[in-house]
Amino acid sequence: MNINQSESTIELTNLSPPYFLFGTDIEEKSSGEQFLLSIYDSVQASIFVVDVLEDGDFCYVALNPTHERWLGIRSEDLRGKKPEDILSPVDAIRVRQHYTDCVLFGKTISYEQCLQFQGVPTWWSTTLTPLRDGNSRIYRLIGTSTKITPAKQIEQCGGFPAERERLLAELQQQIHYLQTQLQSQMQQHTAQLQQTRNFQALVRRVTEQIRDNVDETQILQTVTQELADVLQLERCQIEFYSPCHTLVTVAYESAATLPFCQGLTRQIADFPAVYPQLLQKQAVQSVEIVQAWHPKLLVVTQMACPIFDTQGMIGNFWLIRPTQEAFDEFEIDLVQQIASQCAIAIRRAKLYEITESQVRELEKIEHIKNEFLRTLSHELRTPITNISLAAQTLESVLTPDRVLDPELVPQLLQILHNECSRGSKLINDLLTLTYLEVKPDPQTLIAIDLQTWLPPIIESFRELTACQRQQLNLTIETALPPLETDITELERIFTELLSHVCKYTPAGEAITVSAHLTVDTVQISFHNSGLEIPTDQLSRIFEPFYRLSKNDPWKYSGTGLELSLVQKMVRHLGGRIHVESAAGQTTFIVEFPL
Repeated sequence: MNINQSESTIELTNLSPPYFLFGTDIEEKSSGEQFLLSIYDSVQASIFVVDVLEDGDFCYVALNPTHERWLGIRSEDLRGKKPEDILSPVDAIRVRQHYTDCVLFGKTISYEQCLQFQGVPTWWSTTLTPLRDGNSRIYRLIGTSTKITPAKQIEQCGGFPAERERLLAELQQQIHYLQTQLQSQMQQHTAQLQQTRNFQALVRRVTEQIRDNVDETQILQTVTQELADVLQLERCQIEFYSPCHTLVTVAYESAATLPFCQGLTRQIADFPAVYPQLLQKQAVQSVEIVQAWHPKLLVVTQMACPIFDTQGMIGNFWLIRPTQEAFDEFEIDLVQQIASQCAIAIRRAKLYEITESQVRELEKIEHIKNEFLRTLSHELRTPITNISLAAQTLESVLTPDRVLDPELVPQLLQILHNECSRGSKLINDLLTLTYLEVKPDPQTLIAIDLQTWLPPIIESFRELTACQRQQLNLTIETALPPLETDITELERIFTELLSHVCKYTPAGEAITVSAHLTVDTVQISFHNSGLEIPTDQLSRIFEPFYRLSKNDPWKYSGTGLELSLVQKMVRHLGGRIHVESAAGQTTFIVEFPL
């Protein structure tokens, strides 16, 4: 195959090194050529390529990267040039002679020569290898060169011992420097390898903690401590955002020095250069000068890494190192991995907490339901038992011929009547309670004047309180505004409260009903003296079937649902009720909005 200059130029234009050495079909080349291709870019020796033109002239094709560095000439700038274009006339003649000898002898030749590049003489040991085409014509020379300037300088200074010793000393210093550099690189590599192992071990430990534990406090406190140890930190913190993302609070901390910041709250608006980036899920790193406890200034590097998941932002890691050394990419990647694991742990812990709370609530509801059914069974059994006993007695008194005890019959009939009424009221109260719990009907609101509406209800209890030697008082503030309410439910509320107060007020004590205006409500109070409810019983006063049996001087029977119904009906009317008890007095306070 004949290769002329124009063909070679076209080939070089379309191909980049090292493929121009042997063409584009690398797969078909010999193993030797494959080897040359593989080492072209990587060897530390200088490699250059020269084309042998049809007219016997020589033209440079390319340099490998090593030769580019040594000569200070780019391969692209050399391509297509002749020896005279880059060398001095004398050097060009010598180089041409070597190229001609290689073509003439048709084999590899080696030689040493001194060439000047950019005015600097440099000694080279060069080997030229010819390449032949299909017609056995030598069309290309491959040259490899090695710098031998220091050795030649020593050789030339053989008669000058001092100069030779100086050059040898310089070489030894260079060798020592290279050895030191190599040792330093090996130490750095070993340290990085150990650091990677430590990072992997930390991630594994955190993952195992999250897998085996749902205690958020234990997991996050362990993570802050281990991060501080592995990264040699002065301080490692985890802070959480408030629900509105305006505050952050340091929840966990591992600190080697004062001050301790756990529990500290910061306003996000006070740090505009930091938190906007964190809220965008971007890590932030900075070097700052901090005034320590003594006059000496402390330079620290700190990094903040966001903790988030698909549900949103949770908080941030803060890592503080008492040096100017920035956190590298491996450390940042580690913290981001740990932050992702912590986000999983936090969400899992909160979900577990919610689940536990729901389980406890279900257990509480189940307990209340069982207690309710037990009490309901007891409450239903009492009237039924009384009815059964009265019926059996009545059956024994009445015979087909005559009545054995005529005076006992009316008493038995009264017992039957009372217990039937008691059972009926219990059932009605249960139905009303259930109705108010499920879905009450719309209310029929009527505007009433308490000054004219309330006194008749109070007066209906006058006879009862007189029999029990109780003092009944009514106080109504003048100019009360009309109250829009459901009159039927309101009357039931006041009647049940008065019945309860009368039931638990001892003889000789006072009962006072008062109505007055507050800022935005009408407040009706039912106050009695002679009764103080213990604090532990106040919270249970509105529970179904809960009774203050030890404080019932009149031993009145009831369903035990009265106060529960009162609370439900007050809420149904949009009001609220609570009870206060101290110093031998008790007050039920009902409030309705204006």
